[in-house]
Amino acid sequence: ATRLSALVDAGPEAISFVDGQWRYVYVNLAFERMSQVTDDIIGQSMWEAFPQLLGTEYEQQLREMMVERQPTELEYRVANKTFDIRVMPFGDGVAFFTREVTDLRRANEEMRRNEERFRAILNDAPGGVMLLDRANQVLEVNSAALRLFELEESGDLVGRSIAPFVSEQDLKQIEGIIDSMTPQERENPD
Repeated sequence: ATRLSALVDAGPEAISFVDGQWRYVYVNLAFERMSQVTDDIIGQSMWEAFPQLLGTEYEQQLREMMVERQPTELEYRVANKTFDIRVMPFGDGVAFFTREVTDLRRANEEMRRNEERFRAILNDAPGGVMLLDRANQVLEVNSAALRLFELEESGDLVGRSIAPFVSEQDLKQIEGIIDSMTPQERENPD
């Protein structure tokens, strides 16, 4: 039991258990750090320890989960922080496994915005644009490039080698450009 407790305490995930009366029966060190409490919280009601949760959608979701006894995943936001919380029935109570995902959410949102900008640029470009990997496989293509190759849909080109669609001389130029941009060893397209 001591080794298991040490392992759970060493992990990055905040873990806590409450009984059927919402009283804390276990919290690990990550929970203490994340919630800024000490293990004095043991025996205290979740709603006494965190009264700001009362009357929130989060409270409602937790109470429903306690009745339904089904595992669920929740997102909780507070003070510019976002937490992913996996909640599972445990005994007559509930086990919480919590990770702060603020930076991950921000990075995902930034990536989504960049993807939107990229797609807008790609799709609005008047000339044919194709993205190729080092093995000359087409990753992306815009509608102007499809017209250039007299193709109907991007699926006719994406995922295929560009080689059948261009002359040998053009293929050598493409490979030279790719080589100059990617110092890594070229992948074998075979």
